[in-house]
Amino acid sequence: MLDYWAQNLSVILGAALGAWLFRPAFEALLVILLLTVLVSFFLTTFVMIETFIPTVKVDEKAENIFQAYKTVLQDKTYMIFMGANIATTFIIMQFDNFLPVHLSNSFKTITFWGFEIYGQRMLTIYLILACVLVVLLMTTLNRLTKDWSHQKGFIWGSLFMAIGMIFSFLTTTFTPIFIAGIVYTLGEIVYTPSVQTLGADLMNPEKIGSYNGVAAIKMPIASILAGLLVSISPIIKATGVSLVLALTEVLAIILVLIAVNRHQKTKLN
Repeated sequence: MLDYWAQNLSVILGAALGAWLFRPAFEALLVILLLTVLVSFFLTTFVMIETFIPTVKVDEKAENIFQAYKTVLQDKTYMIFMGANIATTFIIMQFDNFLPVHLSNSFKTITFWGFEIYGQRMLTIYLILACVLVVLLMTTLNRLTKDWSHQKGFIWGSLFMAIGMIFSFLTTTFTPIFIAGIVYTLGEIVYTPSVQTLGADLMNPEKIGSYNGVAAIKMPIASILAGLLVSISPIIKATGVSLVLALTEVLAIILVLIAVNRHQKTKLN
């Protein structure tokens, strides 16, 4: 979760700095990016210390990568959870797919204190809003939901994400979209630790590497599906996209309930 917090803080700084310097001082922005890369290289190479010391067991026959992934794919409980995870990731992917299209095409431009806010700028505001809320509220929300089960956190978190994104698509003015962004972000804060912990609980601890390898496919699959949704959005419009998201969320909830129920039965047996 510290990594999740740090990523959002970096997005706030990057988005704000980029928006400020992109037009008036683009060369200075490039110099800052270069310095950032050099600092990262220095810290990784000369400051960070490797703590993992691998041990080789010569008395055991190594399992090849295909056998390892086959074992994971045969774990029906985990693959059902993967289906739920892909569905919720598909909803998150709308942040980079249909949301920019919707704001660019449909957002009603306003002027605030002499500053014009059009679709692209509203997207930047949405992004910064989400990251600021994560940085400020993550610890508080995690404390308030610490007694929740991971299943409950997954369901309620993803539900709020879906509701927030759907209302973002069904509205075209500043205030409703701003409020929808808050709802979406609160859901993401609750959802993120729950899905990570729940996924870890469903893994075989002796094959974590293989499970993580299979889990990595959720991003490209969700990205492809989100891209396809953008492709058909001119036909089904924002209302149709919202309906797809609602059905996707229902599917995710059903799948995670099935996965957790199967896991609990396995533990009892």
